[in-house]
Amino acid sequence: MATQVFSDEELERLRGFPEIGREELFRFFTLAPADVAFVDPGRGRGPADRLGLSVALCTLPWLGFVPDDVAAAPPVAVARLADQLTVDPGVLRHYGRRAKTRTEHLRLVAQYLGWRVPTSLEFKEFDEFLLARAMEHDSPTLLFRLACEYLISVQVIRPGPVTVLERVAHARAEAQRETYDRLAHEFTEQRCAGLDGLLVVDPAVGMTRLRWLSTAPVEASPAGIKAEVTKLEFLRGLGAEALDLSMLPAERCRFLATVGRRLTAQALERREPQRRYPILLTLLAQSATDVLDEVVSLFDQAVSAREGKAERTMRNALAERGKAGEDRQALLDELLAVIADTTIADEDIGSVIRGERIGWARIRAAMAQAVPRLPRDHGHLGALDVSSYGYLRQFTPQVLAAVEFAGGTAAGELLAAVEILRALNATGARPVPPGAPTGFVPTRWRGYLDTAHASGNTSAYRHFWELCTLLGLRDGLRTGDVIEGGDAAHEATARPRRSSRAQSAGRPAAEPDEMQEHFLDANERMGAALVEIGMALGLPRPGVNATWGVPEILAKIAEGAAADRAGDDAPASWVARITGPCWIVDGNDGWEQPHYPGSFAAAQAAQRAAAEDGTDPRPIRQLDQECWAAARDGHLVEDDDLGLVHHCTEGDARAAATGPAAGDDTAPPAEPPSDSFDVDRLHPFHRN
Repeated sequence: MATQVFSDEELERLRGFPEIGREELFRFFTLAPADVAFVDPGRGRGPADRLGLSVALCTLPWLGFVPDDVAAAPPVAVARLADQLTVDPGVLRHYGRRAKTRTEHLRLVAQYLGWRVPTSLEFKEFDEFLLARAMEHDSPTLLFRLACEYLISVQVIRPGPVTVLERVAHARAEAQRETYDRLAHEFTEQRCAGLDGLLVVDPAVGMTRLRWLSTAPVEASPAGIKAEVTKLEFLRGLGAEALDLSMLPAERCRFLATVGRRLTAQALERREPQRRYPILLTLLAQSATDVLDEVVSLFDQAVSAREGKAERTMRNALAERGKAGEDRQALLDELLAVIADTTIADEDIGSVIRGERIGWARIRAAMAQAVPRLPRDHGHLGALDVSSYGYLRQFTPQVLAAVEFAGGTAAGELLAAVEILRALNATGARPVPPGAPTGFVPTRWRGYLDTAHASGNTSAYRHFWELCTLLGLRDGLRTGDVIEGGDAAHEATARPRRSSRAQSAGRPAAEPDEMQEHFLDANERMGAALVEIGMALGLPRPGVNATWGVPEILAKIAEGAAADRAGDDAPASWVARITGPCWIVDGNDGWEQPHYPGSFAAAQAAQRAAAEDGTDPRPIRQLDQECWAAARDGHLVEDDDLGLVHHCTEGDARAAATGPAAGDDTAPPAEPPSDSFDVDRLHPFHRN
């Protein structure tokens, strides 16, 4: 089973060290003071053992296990640890020549960090976790990754990859059995016969019903909409709308339905009933939801397409109306010129207009060209009635008969109108009954209804009222004021429907699982950042024997602030803005004795003081240009790629601001930038 998931080369990579990223390097391969004391107790361990033990100490939280070949750890990680322990990175090749040494060190590291070796109890909990995940996801590679993350989260040392894959395979098999057991009450003799019928070619459709249900419509035409309505009625005949699959995770239902659509009828027939029937049942339930959504979506598209066509017809008519009215517009301009002419007496205006200035011929011609006034919507609804009412009648009665709608109180009148229209379609009656609701009709269209009612034209009133009802239903489904209800009401609670407003904005509505995944990812990154902050402030590596949180971090920060106010040599919680050349001197312990920036004379004095204390200080160095600029701008500066922050007291800051002492001719020339002070290698947390 393992070789079917991963190749031999991939299994070997899973047993060894992967490539390490910058964030992982700083997060996992930074030793706290307690870690250094654990690795180097002061006697009994040589450099190779100290370095190898530190690699195991940092690798276990990173990977969840320690590879057998510790010497194959990423060189950059080994160099980082060696620099913190002040040993040669090359000594690691001499580590662990005896397997007993590696085993004993792993036991010590696990005990120090609070990790456990998996026992029967841990394996039982592990299997329960895998079964729960296998009920949601069937991908073996995804389950393997989730298994590794779970073992790290509960601090259990990961066994070999083959063992984990065997547990994954067992969980997948158990998930299949569990799925069948949870759905067993649905597999009656009649239900199983209906499910098997999906795999048989039906002469009525010329294919198997399984393939027919999975065939999407080509366009939003009356024929396509009625074909989807036929699918919906077929599914309801099988009781698909009444299926309750709440006992299965939603991800499991989607996975099984996807498998059913991907496999052919022949492939499903060859599967044993325990696997075939759950797939077909979930496909049936998912198809009922998808086809209902498809019917509503096609209804929206078809109505919107005809509305758009009517709007283009209206615009063209307005353009032609404007062209035809040029002569009348010119006549109006001349009339206004005569009326506004103050030299013409009021009693002479009529004779001037009817006489030589305009004349009766032009006036009579303009009166003959008069057209009726346009309604408030400039004839949009009228154009829709003329061009598309018959087209819409080809499918809207079938849609209203097949789909129940529901909504809040704001959509009460609209839903009542939909019910009346459904009854009119069912009985074949033409006139709209008296008292039919019209409060949902927009103001721009209300004039059509008033005019038709006043004239007693029941046919025109029915057309306009029906069009207003269909357009209102379309808009209500878009805004969410109206939803598919009735037989499909359980779908509203079974899974969130895709938001029409989200679709119109070009983005899908977020699924709950996706939002939860983003939240968990953000929570994990926040936790990692807090661990890094705490270790940078001197707190021990978190584990069973050492637990701390935000209050301890705040206490450390307050402690540093108090030390600043006291003016002692404790590390400051702020960074001086250095305005001149700056040198530093390495101390004996880079973590407990930070490097203070200052003038070259101050650095020499610090070096002499360190020598008098019997320490072995490193050379004096001048900050390179990039690091000096970063420190000048108020950023934190890191030394030797150890993740350590340069702090300074107020007195050191003043000394740094003055530059080299007057007459100090011992200051060496500026050295070229060193790799140890490459600002681009600073961790983002330290840099910002």
